[in-house]
Amino acid sequence: MLTSQFPDNHTITDTYIDLINEQRRLNFGDDFSGDFSRQLEMIYALLLDNDTVKAFGTLLSVDLTHHNTSYKILGIGNVVAIEKGHGYGKHLMIAIRNYLASQNIIGIGFCEPRLSKFYRACGYTVIKNISDRFHYSSANIQKDHEALDVLCYTPNNEFIRSLQTDKTPIHINQPIW
Repeated sequence: MLTSQFPDNHTITDTYIDLINEQRRLNFGDDFSGDFSRQLEMIYALLLDNDTVKAFGTLLSVDLTHHNTSYKILGIGNVVAIEKGHGYGKHLMIAIRNYLASQNIIGIGFCEPRLSKFYRACGYTVIKNISDRFHYSSANIQKDHEALDVLCYTPNNEFIRSLQTDKTPIHINQPIW
């Protein structure tokens, strides 16, 4: 039976961290090595079949400012289905969406355009051509992110409309997660 858990970086087990870090290396390359669990305020999204992790993702606490209004959001990232082709990724993304709804908080992630259809099928709004409007508080942190789509879940549709309809910068305190 599939279940989801959302431990934070203080309560997740070392066994899960080791698995997540190994899967990050396998799926994203060696740049993702190391234990980041104790460095950032993060929530882990785990999809489990009994105690076996089938998929995972991270929810990073991010400060976002748009139109001089500050928002506390959760940055959706590091989404991996360990076993592909079984629907685990979709189950995980729906569990994350439900978690965001239960917490009444905005969730934003970035994806390659080829994955946008998947995120829409999971109930997220996908906004094209806005990732270049995300600006970071540290001038030393810049990534090539102009070609990414932005996936968003929010209990407030005005927020999404605002992102879609104007061209003002969106300031965040973390690089793309």
